[in-house]
Amino acid sequence: MPLLLGQIIYTSFTGIGFRLLASAQVPKEIQQAFIEGVASQHWDSYAPPKPGYRAVYLHQVTPESNLFGWLYNDGADDMDRTHVPYFICYYLAGPLHAVQLENIFTCLHKGPLALIDRHNIPATLDNISVPNFWSYQPARPGVAIGLGVRKRSHIALKQGELLDLLVPIDEKQIVIELNGQTEEQQFVDLSIYTHYLVEEIDPGAAALNEDADAIETGVIQAYRGYQEKLQRYEQALVSVIEREYPISDNTRDMLKRLQQDLQLTDEDTNLIESCLTLDENIKLIQAQITPQEKLQRYEQALIEAVKREYPFSKDTRDMLKRLQQGLQLKDEDINLIEACLSLDENIELSQAPHAPLVNFVGVIKKFLGNKWAI
Repeated sequence: MPLLLGQIIYTSFTGIGFRLLASAQVPKEIQQAFIEGVASQHWDSYAPPKPGYRAVYLHQVTPESNLFGWLYNDGADDMDRTHVPYFICYYLAGPLHAVQLENIFTCLHKGPLALIDRHNIPATLDNISVPNFWSYQPARPGVAIGLGVRKRSHIALKQGELLDLLVPIDEKQIVIELNGQTEEQQFVDLSIYTHYLVEEIDPGAAALNEDADAIETGVIQAYRGYQEKLQRYEQALVSVIEREYPISDNTRDMLKRLQQDLQLTDEDTNLIESCLTLDENIKLIQAQITPQEKLQRYEQALIEAVKREYPFSKDTRDMLKRLQQGLQLKDEDINLIEACLSLDENIELSQAPHAPLVNFVGVIKKFLGNKWAI
């Protein structure tokens, strides 16, 4: 379900000067709190940051009023100011929990969903709807939140403290080694690791920061074992997506059993699936399968279906259609395979106990000659 957030923009608009714009979801007192607790604290007009500067911030006005967003040095304006701040702020109403905090960090890392043109001020400002924190295309880059900042923020949240942080782009950050991963996979890995670490920290312990540092060494070792389980689940999910997408109910049951065997949480497997099932990742996974392998996989599934029943029921037809769509096969491709299979002698052979696979791809190649390069 999409998350609806209030929005605040504060910058200098052409012909108008500095103006605060807010969507209808942001109360007046929250707008004032933004000016006092964010804009005035993080921008000094007499000593502005360097051109190209950007930072992210999180400011809790109360435990149930959360402001987070991005600050950019947006260059000059039409009033000869050489350094103009561009604040983009989202307002989340309600208590902040650990999962929501990780979602906020992911959003701050990716960047804002939309921008307002400083040269064309809108009459009203809309709320922001976030369908998925991993799948949207940001309008501007954000700033990665390091493990140290994440850890301290989760500890403070557990202790009931109000969060107030600013992370500039040039801050040195400690991150897990994430070589060879996509940006979405990095978000998932970092979020799971932080959650894994914070669960081991006792918020009531004395000298809490020292306690957290001591725990972290042991947690990293334990997390590596958990990460191996996550990788096994991810590999299984990739194999499923190669065969079929959308995923059928029977395959989902298999994945659920694997999750239980590996003792993975629903939250973690959902993060992995959210990352892998982005449109661009589905295309990348399926692009690695050759045309001949796609035909062979459909052929094998078709023979297995014939062994169970023939003629096919509606459920079986629906399953085969999903497989066809997942493998990106054309109707003419599968019609040739089914035409070969529908020969009486082939049906009898396929339904025989322990029957060998009938090489329908070979039959098709002979039938079409050199017209198919597979």
